Amino acid sequence: MVLDPVSQALIISGGGVLVSAIATDAWAAARAGFARLFGRGDQDRQASAEQRLDRSATQLDGLSGDELEQARQAQAQAWQTRLADLVEEHPELAGELASLVREIERQLPAGGHRVHITDAGAVSVGGNVELRGTFVAGRDLDLSGTATVGSEGSPAEPPPERR
Repeated sequence: MVLDPVSQALIISGGGVLVSAIATDAWAAARAGFARLFGRGDQDRQASAEQRLDRSATQLDGLSGDELEQARQAQAQAWQTRLADLVEEHPELAGELASLVREIERQLPAGGHRVHITDAGAVSVGGNVELRGTFVAGRDLDLSGTATVGSEGSPAEPPPERR
């Protein structure tokens, strides 16, 4: 089953929010919420999800700089895959995931949530966004919030005004 663009954006955001919450005051709520989501009412599944979440947090402990960023990206991608599998198997959980993402986003420190967009396609992102590298922006990219656009190693330029 191929997920629709809205579900794909939700999954990307969910993985990003989850990893962004690690080592912040939002972690306890994120850990509990995502464990409950993955548990789907079964205590054993929830405990398994809690252990997996704890391992993710532990893998980021003591890292900094590029090493931390690479580990965060890897963790976000892993959780995005898990969320995609969950939503494919249980599409009724998409609404609960969306509510959880909004709840955790509100608890994150300013600028704490980042989404890494690695595939081509229509994506809508709310929050603070930083794009670096080579990319094409057009009608399929909608940024709400603060957007910083620049290339790797160069100062960011504000995006051109939309007409």
